[in-house]
Amino acid sequence: MLYLNPASPNIFVAQQMHYRHMKCFVQKKIGPDRCADTTCKICRSNRSLADPLDPRIPRFLNTGDNLDKILSGLPAQLEQVNIDFWAMLFPRRPLNSILQYFPNLHPRTLAARPGL
Repeated sequence: MLYLNPASPNIFVAQQMHYRHMKCFVQKKIGPDRCADTTCKICRSNRSLADPLDPRIPRFLNTGDNLDKILSGLPAQLEQVNIDFWAMLFPRRPLNSILQYFPNLHPRTLAARPGL
């Protein structure tokens, strides 16, 4: 694995650019919102909304800083967002009970949630 020093100015600039462009791209795909940058190439493009989504998904992404954590979060933050996402989709079921439907979902992902 290649180590990228997060303190490096070039890496910091690349992270910020990635975050800004991807956040704008995702926002444009899940809703009509545009970013505040009038020169944004993504907002000016003809990209359309994603196919109809379960309305809970855009709501989850726009709640708090979930989208920010997905785009630039550390592994522990990503794991927590993942757990919160599954709990939002299946609020009344123990998350371990859904593993049979998602064979690629690792049980460890759900283990950090109390009561499972």
